[in-house]
Amino acid sequence: MKKIFLGLLALGTLLMSSCYEDKGNYSYNFDSINNVDTISFTPEAYSSFNGWTIDYIKSGEADTITERITVNPTFSSPEQAGEMDYYWYRRYTWNGTNRSDTLNTPGYMDVLIPNNGDVTYNVILEIRDRITDISYFTNLTVRTREWYTNSLFVLHGNSATNMRLGNVEILGEEPTITLDAFERVNTDPTLHEPFRNARVLSFRVYASKRSSELIVFKTDATAEVYNPFGLKRLQDTYYVMPPTSGTADLFVPRSIINLSPSGSQRFRAVTSNDGRFYISSDFFRFYEPGADTENANHLTTDQYNVHVGTMTSEYYVFWDEQNGRFIHNSLGGNNFPWSEDSAREDAVLSSPVLDSHVNSDILKALKGMQPVYAYVNNFNYYQSANEARFIFYDPATQRNLICSLVQSDGKDGKSAKDDESDASSPFEADTISMPNIHLEPGTPIVYQGAYALDFFFYADGSTVYRYNIQNGDQEIIYEAPAGYDISILKFKQNEDYLYWGNLYRYLNIGMNRGNEGAVAEIKLTAAGDVDTEYEQQLYEGFDNIVDLQFCNELQYNVE
Repeated sequence: MKKIFLGLLALGTLLMSSCYEDKGNYSYNFDSINNVDTISFTPEAYSSFNGWTIDYIKSGEADTITERITVNPTFSSPEQAGEMDYYWYRRYTWNGTNRSDTLNTPGYMDVLIPNNGDVTYNVILEIRDRITDISYFTNLTVRTREWYTNSLFVLHGNSATNMRLGNVEILGEEPTITLDAFERVNTDPTLHEPFRNARVLSFRVYASKRSSELIVFKTDATAEVYNPFGLKRLQDTYYVMPPTSGTADLFVPRSIINLSPSGSQRFRAVTSNDGRFYISSDFFRFYEPGADTENANHLTTDQYNVHVGTMTSEYYVFWDEQNGRFIHNSLGGNNFPWSEDSAREDAVLSSPVLDSHVNSDILKALKGMQPVYAYVNNFNYYQSANEARFIFYDPATQRNLICSLVQSDGKDGKSAKDDESDASSPFEADTISMPNIHLEPGTPIVYQGAYALDFFFYADGSTVYRYNIQNGDQEIIYEAPAGYDISILKFKQNEDYLYWGNLYRYLNIGMNRGNEGAVAEIKLTAAGDVDTEYEQQLYEGFDNIVDLQFCNELQYNVE
């Protein structure tokens, strides 16, 4: 059984502003009270929403071992440390029986840890001063868990059919880098190298079941869903993807639109190399949009070619490269199964794919331009998610501009209906100039809606920049080591979710040098500046980086 020393916050010690209890009315000289200044544990604990947590990784062996947890407090009067009593109030389940007990020890607690089983000890630790009878309390959770819980997955390889799913997991003060995460934990002899032709990763939390899912899209048009913690396969491609009529109809995924892995936004879409897109709701189960619509204006897959898109609070929105126009698909109007066990045939895809009928002058201004990146402008949630922004590149003038699509009620007071018989548009379009920047298709770009200012991040060669939409200012926030070119930018999570602490402030940076790959991690402040108090990380030893995905539990806090 391997102890887990999660140095997520450099938590050797932590200044405590914690809970004390005074058990009587006394006349104290407060200068003489022996305060608990800091507290730490051995094995090292990390801070979580429920207090402190110590994890043990399941080894797969059948035996049960005894582990000792030691508390290491520091006191304002260390010479009186011997006057402290330690009480551990525990609740846990063992062999199906709920148990509770109290231990009184000189600063330690022994726990039984099954190497291949689940156990969680919920503990309240009381440190009581025998002189004053004042007590300090803190919460501690001791549990077993699977490999790769709350860790970064790294898709890497030097050919499209030679991919491996690597992983970076913080175990102790140093990271554990695993080049082939699946082979390390696989116990199914029928599964071998299932990620060798993987291309796109994504993640979601199934909040009602408090579980997490990792989806892997592959270049052979298949897809699978895994529990990222232990990498047990949950769903195969027959569940995830619609059936196809033949090899000419294969849907080879290119990118995914997944604004809210927490589930606060149910919907997501995935685009293909040949310009189609599929949609889903709640589960990682995708469907062809408009498959059951009776709308005569519905655009079939041969009538558009999309690679760049985003979603607002009401629509998927894409740039149609085939016809030089915007198209959209309403998030409403479909009937998706509410249960994972429901048959695929139970879904009714009634919402059509429609021409957005954006102002013709705007479309003329975009003629000849190439779409680079799209996002919904929702910075710091001060605005509702009703503005889609598309970054375009003009190869003739080598300039960029943004086309802004803001949801509206249509033209001349008419409502934009899905039948669109009046050719009204659900969007009011405008353009935003982009001075001092050069972004071509393929440029690594990432937008993060949790920051208070209107900017995005992009990479040029070995440098990551922060670009301010309002004034065109840009600032260097990271320089890669010599010889590396940056290939991908991804935040640990792309939203400021209630239970995820500051995950949105950690930016993972994939980079390549020849056949070598590496991943850097930096932390940003709430204002989007580099947090100079955080020690930047560099994880090396990979092949070329293709995609990154951080996977975490529902209630997970880095700080």
